[in-house]
Amino acid sequence: MDLAIIIISIVSVISQIAQNTTADRMIALIAQESKLYYNLDSLVQWDDANWSLLGFLVFFFNIRVLRLLEFSKRLSLFVEVLKELKKEISSFGVFFIFVFLAFALGFNLVLFKFSYSYRTLLSTANSLLILLLGKVFTFLFLCEG
Repeated sequence: MDLAIIIISIVSVISQIAQNTTADRMIALIAQESKLYYNLDSLVQWDDANWSLLGFLVFFFNIRVLRLLEFSKRLSLFVEVLKELKKEISSFGVFFIFVFLAFALGFNLVLFKFSYSYRTLLSTANSLLILLLGKVFTFLFLCEG
């Protein structure tokens, strides 16, 4: 497992270097002839490869951390508490989703005329979730026109 994490880390660094080199070459080409069409597909492919490698790296690292935490007495006690409270936690989750969607529907009905970020129920729920997480600067929806 450790060998896989090391190999994926090295390949990820190499992929990032290749992506930056490709981006620099593309920027130089665009700076020379800005009126031509340039296919940026290679940049997208490098970016996708880099994100996939990082996903695998995080996955393997999480498995390693979970194996290390198996032996923790406090963590096993916490897991036991969560098992006992499974019904209450799931009931709270259902209730929270119900109330949050009602709140989002209310915001959608009131604010869809004034702000683009409240036009659909999904975008309203997204905006309210960002607001709920404490990023209040997005609440300046009145400045959108």
